[in-house]
Amino acid sequence: MTTKTVVELDLVRYSDVARIIEENLGAALVLKFNDQIQNFVEAGLKAVKLKRNKVVLATTGDGAILAFEQAAQAHHFAVAVHEAAQVHNSGRTIASAIRWFRIGGATGELHMQPRDGGGQEIAGTVIATAVRLEAAARPGQFLIDEVTYSALGKNLQALYGPKETVSGKRNEKFAARRCTVVPFVDHPPSGPTRSAMLARSLSG
Repeated sequence: MTTKTVVELDLVRYSDVARIIEENLGAALVLKFNDQIQNFVEAGLKAVKLKRNKVVLATTGDGAILAFEQAAQAHHFAVAVHEAAQVHNSGRTIASAIRWFRIGGATGELHMQPRDGGGQEIAGTVIATAVRLEAAARPGQFLIDEVTYSALGKNLQALYGPKETVSGKRNEKFAARRCTVVPFVDHPPSGPTRSAMLARSLSG
């Protein structure tokens, strides 16, 4: 059992874009889309000088779950992912080509043990908390629990808003703070044909 800051990130509108790609070009091209998402994860890892095999607990089609030794690493990772997405979005005006992430983070006890046949078995309510906070984050934000906030230095704490209560499933309530890295701007689809939209969705 060890204390970790767990981060969960999710691509906004993943299902919509993946469905367009699969219906028009086949499921194999969705894998390329998934690889593009993981490239944003790599950008975040590069910013904190960490290797994927050291911190990534799991990947999903639309994101990943990671565990960091320090809350500051989690913060800088989230900022780098949002900034990489902003660079990607620069000059793109079609909704299916735009990439926005929601990111949540929580600090707590995490149990990991080797699994028969390879990999690790992972347990800890901190994972569920990070997932709930991700769901409550707005695009372009990093939403963290109070434990994570308290572990940050004063200079990083200054980037977060006031404490608020976030609702989870059923009667769950979490004290949390938001850092808006990139203010969200919605991009409605317009102009180009669907084939052009698909091509740009998978570019860069």
